[in-house]
Amino acid sequence: MHSNAFSKEILKIIMATDTFTNSIDNHIKNIRALSEIHKDDDKDAQLFKKLNDTEIKAMLRFAEKPHGRHHIAELEKMLKEYDSSSVLRIFLKHFYEHEGHKLIHTDALKKM
Repeated sequence: MHSNAFSKEILKIIMATDTFTNSIDNHIKNIRALSEIHKDDDKDAQLFKKLNDTEIKAMLRFAEKPHGRHHIAELEKMLKEYDSSSVLRIFLKHFYEHEGHKLIHTDALKKM
């Protein structure tokens, strides 16, 4: 089962990531906390728990890079048309296509 509550909160964190602040570590902690809260009722939360901090940081940096700001705009646009769980899966698939070769837990991302 997928919970829109988990997806919505994760997307808020991804879209709030800013290159000019030191918020990445706080965002990682928040993602870890959300994954723990939703692990029993959301498959995506279970898969996020398998990712290590470096992989989560790579995901956040992927969205925040200067060339990555278009990802945020696209996420905002998609959220107007689709549920947050679907939007999160689309983002993660796109992230995996670009950065998957650098990650350890690629099978967790493939399942999302």
